[in-house]
Amino acid sequence: ELQLRRIFRVGATNDFQLAGRVRLSAGVNGALVDELVGRPGLADGYPVVGGIDYLNGVLEARPSSALDDNLKTAWTTKFDSQVGATATVTNPTLLSFDRLRLSVINDREHSVPTALNLTLDDGVVRTVPVPEIPTVDEVGNVATVDVPTGQLSSRVVRISIAAERAVTTKEYFSGGQRILPIAIAEFGLPARVGAAPATLPSLCRSDLLKLDGQPQGFTLEGTVADAIARLPLSLVPCGSATASASRLDLGDHRLETAKGLDTGIDIDSVELTSVPVTPVSAVTDVPVTSATETGTNSYSVTIENSTVPFWLVLGQSLSDGWSATVRGGPSLGSPTLIDGYANGWLIDPAVTGSSFIVDITWTPQKFVWAGLAFSAPWLIGLCVAALVLTRRRRRTLTSHEEATDPVLVAAHTSHSVTLAERLGLIAIVTSFAALVGGLGVALAMAAVSALLVWNRRRSAIAAFVVVASIGGIVVLYTGLQYRREFTTGVEWPAGFWFAHQLGLVAVLTVASETLIRWFLRIRSKSTQTASDANQINEGSTLTR
Repeated sequence: ELQLRRIFRVGATNDFQLAGRVRLSAGVNGALVDELVGRPGLADGYPVVGGIDYLNGVLEARPSSALDDNLKTAWTTKFDSQVGATATVTNPTLLSFDRLRLSVINDREHSVPTALNLTLDDGVVRTVPVPEIPTVDEVGNVATVDVPTGQLSSRVVRISIAAERAVTTKEYFSGGQRILPIAIAEFGLPARVGAAPATLPSLCRSDLLKLDGQPQGFTLEGTVADAIARLPLSLVPCGSATASASRLDLGDHRLETAKGLDTGIDIDSVELTSVPVTPVSAVTDVPVTSATETGTNSYSVTIENSTVPFWLVLGQSLSDGWSATVRGGPSLGSPTLIDGYANGWLIDPAVTGSSFIVDITWTPQKFVWAGLAFSAPWLIGLCVAALVLTRRRRRTLTSHEEATDPVLVAAHTSHSVTLAERLGLIAIVTSFAALVGGLGVALAMAAVSALLVWNRRRSAIAAFVVVASIGGIVVLYTGLQYRREFTTGVEWPAGFWFAHQLGLVAVLTVASETLIRWFLRIRSKSTQTASDANQINEGSTLTR
């Protein structure tokens, strides 16, 4: 689906050669994919299987995988409703059959068809039920059943999913349920597609790229396995380097590629290389250089015996944050883009001398050091303050324990928070947990907050819940991965669907413990103050 249009400028008239990197497009008709990789077709006496209803981006899941007599490959439909997904089998001769020997993957990661629609040359649609196929736990298991169709004859057979028994999975990001794909390993028709070659066919194509409106000829080079896996393939000019070169004059030129959905080939990159009129001689007068890393983000480069201008290249991504300065001399200015990513500085020995040292520095790092220098005293100060306050509190508690003078204490301090207030705290925590985590997290936090409200060992309870939740996540990931062997990919987290609930319980427990402790402390202080005032008033009354 990619298309590139680019205007570029040539600084001098020269011969140029084009090359590049490509990959097969995702989502194109499966018959086009088979043609691109060189699979034999109708002209060779083999059937062709077309269709676009297969798993996005996975060329191995195209419809012809269900007619290759290989149970390890399958036509795999897309996610969600599979009804209507269609594959078309076109045979060079008439196909006659009275049943399908249907093979379907029936593990817990795939839905199962329960009925198929067969459309023939004359437009007649025959709906055939598929015998019940149970779902099993073994990943990749293939079940084979006979599907009676009645006597049928047709050169073209369109096979569509008419009904399914859905197997669902929880979508990780939205939390909703999605219907898993159907995977048909073999249609069971009396035909078989031709075997694909090991390497791509050497065909010169002129429909992929135009230069100033003129088509350019290219050949794809690579293995069929890499092409099906959508790995990069080489885009090579047809013919010799001299014959494939184009003369470009000074000025602007237009480069345009075809749409990937039209050709089945996405062009990822294009290289424009100048072809010298005369052979290039070996480079002479190369300066001697040695580089030393002087820090995490700085280098010192010693240059000796330089006589002609040259480029000093730093193999880091281009950024104006890199600064190059001749030691004891001028700055080399902003870096220039080299090799499509690196930093480069043009150095003229007539200005710098033949031997000198260049210091290369990542200048934004000074702001990081300044921030650390500013933050360090605050961190030390907070640590000292925490230590001083802790020691002072211990001394205060010790002096209270050793005091002999009578102290007025509320008789019912432990009951200073009413039942309604405690229930209110639990309700607040539970409601917030339900809002952010759902019913399961809400029930867990209701139990945890009740323990925190009515038990004095709040810190110990909170620590236990946090450790148990994090430990549960570790056990969950390890155990389920070992048992079910989830494959890597964007859907991988969905296999551990309640791991993030355990994480929420851990975070909410810490927040709840802080909230409850703060409220109980404030409430106890106000109750103690009121109690002290009452006792003083009672003492004044008795004195009078």
